[in-house]
Amino acid sequence: MNYLALFFCLAMVSTNYAQRQNDGLKGGGLTNGQSDTTREMPIFESQKVIGLFEHNAKKVIRKLKLNKGDSHGLEVTSHIEAYNTNISQIKTDNKDFFEGLDIVVNQNMETARNNRNRELMQETIRMVEKKLKPFRDEVKVHQDQLDVSLEDVFYEDENKKWFDYKKSKLEKSRSRRGGNDVRNRPDNIVGRSRR
Repeated sequence: MNYLALFFCLAMVSTNYAQRQNDGLKGGGLTNGQSDTTREMPIFESQKVIGLFEHNAKKVIRKLKLNKGDSHGLEVTSHIEAYNTNISQIKTDNKDFFEGLDIVVNQNMETARNNRNRELMQETIRMVEKKLKPFRDEVKVHQDQLDVSLEDVFYEDENKKWFDYKKSKLEKSRSRRGGNDVRNRPDNIVGRSRR
């Protein structure tokens, strides 16, 4: 799933770039009051790509409508805190690696975009997949452990709410832009339609 998100983000960047030759204008220049708008390149964040985020135990208990004082709520809290400890450990142990990778990938993507170099983009994608695979696998193991431990604690409807909460949190962490601005239009071209 995380590979798919990474590939989708990078594919969107390369697709948008390929469609935008000459700044999207047929004459290659500005005409009739059209402004020179440059789109920002999405910033690559390796921790988001591998799904490295912690859960807020209080928020989970509130979303699932559990009583935080009873044994059921305390058990959920302890499982989430154990998961958060593991995730926090991964973050601190590899902080320099993630920061360095973010810098290299963002520079490579900017260079590839400026030079219209698809090969560099593809090489960068392959490098990211190779470098992040062990971390993605480790996070997946911890997420699966949390899911199994909470599945033992939750009733069926609580378990469904947990997976819905987790899915919405994952989607929220992956969303790059919010709001209803021009960049979020399906055709993604200012003032024109691809149809």
